[in-house]
Amino acid sequence: MDPNQVYNARIATIIGECVMDAERFKLDAEMAGYESQKLRAEIERLQAEADVETAEANKEAKAARAEAKAASKAQPEKGVAGKAPPTPSDKSEGVSDARA
Repeated sequence: MDPNQVYNARIATIIGECVMDAERFKLDAEMAGYESQKLRAEIERLQAEADVETAEANKEAKAARAEAKAASKAQPEKGVAGKAPPTPSDKSEGVSDARA
């Protein structure tokens, strides 16, 4: 075999390997892009789910605050001279209301 033919065959082999590598890298990049798109879609889905759960939690917290506010308004007002009326535990222990 002529040395030039050997040289040309080696070059052709190297070029063929480079083309195969380029095709493989292209396929890898496409797969990475596909995986990236799947991950982005999953992130968006999870974000939307979290937004819904956050909105529900905010509604529940708002309702709980409204209940607490209504409950605090429903409690009896403070007694004479700004003192709170005796609690049930005070009465059971025999504490008198004359705590001036």
